[in-house]
Amino acid sequence: MTLPFSPSRTNEEAYEELISLIENSQGRLAPIIVACDDWALRQQVIDRYEAEARQANILPYRVELGREPSVRAALAKLKETNAALQQGRPAVFTITGADTLLRVTLKPEDEQSELDKFFGYLQWTREGLREFRYPIVLWVSHRILKEISRRAPDFWSWRKAVLRFQAETNAIVNEGITVSGGTFNAEQLAVGEGRSPHAIQPNEPRDDFLPPLEELQAEIQRLESTAPDSPNLATLHDQLGRVYADRVTTGKAADLDQERQAAIASFQTAIDHYQQLDRKSAQAAALNRLGNFLYSQSRFRDAIDFYQQSLAIQCEIGDRQGEAASLGGLGSAYYSLGQYPQAIDFHQQSLAIDREIGDRRGEAVTLFNLAFALAKLDQHWEGVQRLNQAKQLYTALKLDHKVEKCDAAIYDFNRIIAAKPRPVPPKLHEEPPVPDWWEKSLPTSTQPKLRRSQQQVPLWVYFLMGLAIALLIAWLL
Repeated sequence: MTLPFSPSRTNEEAYEELISLIENSQGRLAPIIVACDDWALRQQVIDRYEAEARQANILPYRVELGREPSVRAALAKLKETNAALQQGRPAVFTITGADTLLRVTLKPEDEQSELDKFFGYLQWTREGLREFRYPIVLWVSHRILKEISRRAPDFWSWRKAVLRFQAETNAIVNEGITVSGGTFNAEQLAVGEGRSPHAIQPNEPRDDFLPPLEELQAEIQRLESTAPDSPNLATLHDQLGRVYADRVTTGKAADLDQERQAAIASFQTAIDHYQQLDRKSAQAAALNRLGNFLYSQSRFRDAIDFYQQSLAIQCEIGDRQGEAASLGGLGSAYYSLGQYPQAIDFHQQSLAIDREIGDRRGEAVTLFNLAFALAKLDQHWEGVQRLNQAKQLYTALKLDHKVEKCDAAIYDFNRIIAAKPRPVPPKLHEEPPVPDWWEKSLPTSTQPKLRRSQQQVPLWVYFLMGLAIALLIAWLL
């Protein structure tokens, strides 16, 4: 078969083992754990083995884990509605979504996070899965793979196999959905402005000053040689990451791939320094900025991971504005992955916090993003309402360019609403159908009906009256 991509030798060997397991594990339960952090490569591998499975008359099915991430429940629901599975035809199940589950609880009444629930279901699922005598391919990140053996040891003990795919950078960078609303720019990298990347407009003024690249590099080099334990290194690496990110996203980078990796490395170094210094607020902000940058490079699932780490710290330290920013980032990432109900949920949580703390600008950004997520579920009228609310806030903030953006979106939404077919209103009083024989017996005249006093007397009445008069005269004679 012609490959749609050129995998490395290691990845090709992993793939060959995977397709062999799928073909040779029919008729028995075979959980196969596959670790891959490269979202684009993952999609290509899944498409490839599903195509080969079809050629071997093996039916491929995909299951995306939801907010109640039970593998057994998801498979049972699929089997209940599928005749081919009920007949026992060969099949392979692909389970995804584990790496998008939240690691933190968002509501006080939640005892476990989504990821905690996932590991709990996985640990006690052996008996429940025995009826599924198929290969089950569970895709996870390498980070989750390391946790499975510790948090779901029973499942780990009876797994069929564990396979690992190495990331292929070119596939990551070139795949994904283009960020709507323009290019990603420096404002998104500012603390508190990192939410919802697809709503930020290009050519925004910066809210803070960043030193030139050469000055930052020179200062970092000086401190690392003279004072390697200086707390200022964390801030300098953070600023360096922001400068590289700005150069990449605005097209100023001399070497795109090199500066892209430099931005990620600088942010990660800053995050590590902040963690060592126990500067939780700065660490959370840097995690959010790294998530924003990865989002701008269409690495949405990687962005989700950093948004979640940021959110966990924000919840711990009680930074409500930071929570709103991380939730907004999660909403945008899920939007770009096409998971619109989850996007709406995160944007609504972000909106509630914005209103609670009185962040009018954050509220406007969230309303704008929420409108587009609603539109994806064909709720354009609700979207228009959110856009009007965002427009009012931007007007009060005197952000005319944002008002224009809202006006353009409202115009587009209204055009879509106007183009939709209008439903025929139901009749309030439905008349019973008229029998066919009755319609045929009705006169075809269009003249208005006469009242009873105006109606003509039938001829036979005159005949009887005349006959009666004649008989009366004869009797009298």
